[in-house]
Amino acid sequence: MTNELFTYRDKGLYCHHSIDDAPDPADYYMHTHEWMELYYFVDGDASFLVEGNEYILRPHDILIMRSAEAHKLELRSGQRYERIAIHFHPSILESADPDGVLLRPFLERPLGRGNRFRSAGFKSIFENFDNDIIPELRRLMVLTTLQTALLEICEAALSSGTTPYDSAGIAAAILKYVNDRLFSDLSVAALSREFYLSPSQLSRVFRKATGSSVWQYIRAKRLLAARERIASGATASAACAACGFRDYSAFYRAYLDRFKEPPSGVPRK
Repeated sequence: MTNELFTYRDKGLYCHHSIDDAPDPADYYMHTHEWMELYYFVDGDASFLVEGNEYILRPHDILIMRSAEAHKLELRSGQRYERIAIHFHPSILESADPDGVLLRPFLERPLGRGNRFRSAGFKSIFENFDNDIIPELRRLMVLTTLQTALLEICEAALSSGTTPYDSAGIAAAILKYVNDRLFSDLSVAALSREFYLSPSQLSRVFRKATGSSVWQYIRAKRLLAARERIASGATASAACAACGFRDYSAFYRAYLDRFKEPPSGVPRK
């Protein structure tokens, strides 16, 4: 059972500090987010799958995921698991960072590559994270922690000049193919032909890389894309068709299940 030591939610910002004393692997599955995520691994025995790449976690690692970047925690044992996650809309950084420098490590890399950062400075940044801070200062604390961590990440990325990308072989090739053609007529059979694998082989490779089935992955990405189009002014039916859904009623049910509100509930930009 998850024990939430701290949680904060406001427009454009969501943060939680959580502990699982006896984590259950069934509670962790492939998912995507509408916003950016900064994930600070405090302690545990786990790895992180991001778009087919596996990152073995060490205490005080930070991972970053941009919108729609699929990821999944893989528990390696039943050891106590602690983390702090900050989800944020890029707009909350605009006043402090109008040129978007802090977002470059999120955006200027291939999907699933260069997600993990290690720095001796991360521990001191999050040591100042106070779960008992008075309510009036919670947003300021989360924003300060986020911006300080992003500065550390950005400095590391810019000073190195390169980002150490991991290679994931056939899984990376399949994921790139799917993301490049996300709204096309994709199927396990078609992907199997493209990569000269049997359907069962392809499904195993895909599930090992992402923690989900091919269709679960595609549907999650398409739903986020449709939501973004609706927020930008498209009708729900137009977004449905543009994002690869053939049947509106099936799209509507999937959308409602994913976002817990109908397409008409999306705030317009």
